[in-house]
Amino acid sequence: MAGPTSDLSGEMMQGSGMIIYRASSLEEAKEWAEGDPMHSQNVRRFVIRKWLVNECTPAIISDVKKIRDS
Repeated sequence: MAGPTSDLSGEMMQGSGMIIYRASSLEEAKEWAEGDPMHSQNVRRFVIRKWLVNECTPAIISDVKKIRDS
């Protein structure tokens, strides 16, 4: 999943965003992020953080995995 993030009002997109990778490790996520043309060409920078999903519909996870692995 990926998309822009808003300012604190929720009205304006600030030019920053978030990408969620489903990776086996932080190292794998870093490799994917470094391979992104926006990052490899130094147009954008990134920060890797681990995220714990407390609630989710399994179908969404399955669909994301299919897209990522294709």
